[in-house]
Amino acid sequence: MTGIKPFTLRKFVEIHKEYCTQIPNTQLFGINNFGTFKGNVAEMVKHYQNKLEQENKNQPDYNYFSSLVII
Repeated sequence: MTGIKPFTLRKFVEIHKEYCTQIPNTQLFGINNFGTFKGNVAEMVKHYQNKLEQENKNQPDYNYFSSLVII
């Protein structure tokens, strides 16, 4: 068990089909062996981390804005 709620996992795999795929005739998901990463989990993790870093770079730095307001 991962401790991750099933709803959270379902939401993730629906959005990130390049990482996971649904096993036919079941409600189960598995690693996508035929997608961009050919089942290479290390490459999937690296790609996802880079994606998160890019999203964080594109968001405004609220600490910077907060410091401006305080001054």
